Amino acid sequence: MRKKFASIAVLLALMLPAAFVVPVQAQGFNPAQSPPWVFADNYGRWVLQGQLPNTFTFQVSGFSPCQITNLGFGNTPTFYAFSDAVGLAPVFIQDNNASQSEVITPSVYLAPTPQSCGPSLSALNTHTTFSLQSGTGGLQEAINTVGGFTASYPTVVFLTPEWYKLVTGISSQNSTLAAITPATIIAAAKGSVTAIVTDVTTAPPTQYVWNGTAYASGTQYWVKGAAPTLTAGAGAGTSPTIAITGNSVSGTVTLTTGTAVPASASAIFTLTWPNLGTAGSPSSGFSYAPACTFTSTGTAPGVTTNTSSYGSSHAVATLTSPAAGLASSTAGYSWTYVCH
Repeated sequence: MRKKFASIAVLLALMLPAAFVVPVQAQGFNPAQSPPWVFADNYGRWVLQGQLPNTFTFQVSGFSPCQITNLGFGNTPTFYAFSDAVGLAPVFIQDNNASQSEVITPSVYLAPTPQSCGPSLSALNTHTTFSLQSGTGGLQEAINTVGGFTASYPTVVFLTPEWYKLVTGISSQNSTLAAITPATIIAAAKGSVTAIVTDVTTAPPTQYVWNGTAYASGTQYWVKGAAPTLTAGAGAGTSPTIAITGNSVSGTVTLTTGTAVPASASAIFTLTWPNLGTAGSPSSGFSYAPACTFTSTGTAPGVTTNTSSYGSSHAVATLTSPAAGLASSTAGYSWTYVCH
């Protein structure tokens, strides 16, 4: 028995050092990260065969046919074909009769259910045997997938010769669709400052940045930076205590109102982003009036409103109090902000 315990003790002594050795990385290698780019055509190769004539939703049986596996090395393994994360993507209805093929933009976002998924389409033509495909060669789907990322730098969406081939596959269907070109697709895309579109078929490559209403050729690009400058307004009262935490696109504002708060709608605070840098340099500001959402997370303030504007090379956003104003000398007011 003593020999048996002695053998076990020796075995444990041999095992323990190995168990507690900290693993080291192989020489010359660091852990791989998701790349800061995607290829638009990888989001445009999906095909969903119609299940019923003139019906553009699909029955879900065990898995959703609208959840597409990314065909390239991207930042997400799957994406929803009919997402409205940034903007509703046009859908290519490829009919067996090419003259009936058309591209339709969904009228509203149709939320998927456990039973069905698909876009809300009002087709102009009759479709008996057809398939649904991307109407942008995958560009809008790629922007929808990466446009909401919160990385420190934007994600680049590359347009390659393969993307041009997908667009040609749409425009070659009939004389109506011949009007669809790469240029018209880029011009109509709904975008985000967190997604830069780069066409590598030109020399040098052409870069498109979001200007608030469209993608425009340019080299000014956005980076996530420090929180915007916070300034208390009359709606916060006299000598309020106000603070901001977060970054240039999201964060929290906290407020303890001062005395003599106006009993009327007035500006509680204003966020001011920095001036834009020169072309080719990064900026955490916006080149347009940003869309901001303010959500109360503290003392209920009543119904507030917000506005944003752009001028003198910088953007501002203002939160206005309800008609009766806030309560004087009251702690606990707080709002989160998300701007894009």
